[in-house]
Parts: sequence; C-alpha cells; structure tokens
Amino acid sequence: LRCAGYALGVSYTTTFAAIEWDDERAARIRDAFDAEMAERYSDGPPPGPELAKLLDEVFHTDPADAVFVALALDGESGEAVGHGALFRRPEAGTLELRRVTVLPEHRRRGHSKRLLAHLESAARDLGASRLILDTGPKQQDAIALYRAVGYRETAPFPPYDRLAPGEAFCFEAPLG
Repeated sequence: LRCAGYALGVSYTTTFAAIEWDDERAARIRDAFDAEMAERYSDGPPPGPELAKLLDEVFHTDPADAVFVALALDGESGEAVGHGALFRRPEAGTLELRRVTVLPEHRRRGHSKRLLAHLESAARDLGASRLILDTGPKQQDAIALYRAVGYRETAPFPPYDRLAPGEAFCFEAPLG
C-alpha cells in the first residue's frame, strides 16, 4: 500500500509492510522508541523497586497478543521509518494500538497520520469496531496527533488505570 502526503513544502509517500513482531527493522525502531522514551522520562529520580515492578507490569508487551504489526517505509528510499501494532483486548470488538512511532528524523512528513490510517484500516479488516491506546504526559506530540485525527480522550483502562492520575493519557476511536 502506498500513501502520499505533503508536508513542509515537499511531497512524501509512505508504503507499508505487514511483518512479524521479530522483524529486525521493527526491533530497531522499537529500540529507538524505548531510548527516546527513557530520555523523555529521565528528569526525575529513578523509580523505587515497587514502582519499577508496576511499570514493568503495566507496559509489558507480549508479542503473542499482537494480531497485526506494520512497518512504515519511506516511499522514496524504502527505509523503515515507523512501526505500529494492533493487540487483542478482552473487550469485544476492541483492539489496542501499541508501539506506534515514527523515527524522529522522519517526523513532520505525514508518516504518522498515514501509519495510523493504515492501522485503522487493518483493524477494520480484523473486525474491530473500536481502537484504544495509551500515551504518556511527556508525549505531547503524540497527544496532539491523536486529537488532530479524531481520537477522544477516555478514562484510563486496564492496565493503565493502575498508574497515578495524570500518568496515562488514554484515547479511543470508533471505527466506522
């Protein structure tokens, strides 16, 4: 699938590949995302053992629960620039968006919006009627993106409801 966009006075395209979780290009993007989040959230004292355990439990990603994994590729170079996955949820008709990211050097080119649209289409194809997601308070760029494309803020859902107030920003979008 090839999608085109226009940003910063230049036309960009994005192509997508359905991949396995352990694809090495996806692993590199997830590692870069983890490093970026560690930097963004490093301004306070390190969490104590109880909080560290809670965070590990809440943010644990079990690849076995992924039902669709997408790699976003720059349409011109073919370089892997983004990643996103759909995970099963216990609620009927609901999938969770997880690990959605575009590498910093490829942002502001429309790849993120096109990646979200691709994931939404895949979710519809899988029979989902609703998508949910979580992001954090120091990810204002992600919060702005989700709001801009029509996601509504919702109360934190499990497991994010175990975090302190203000530590989880949860969103949902009906799929029509």
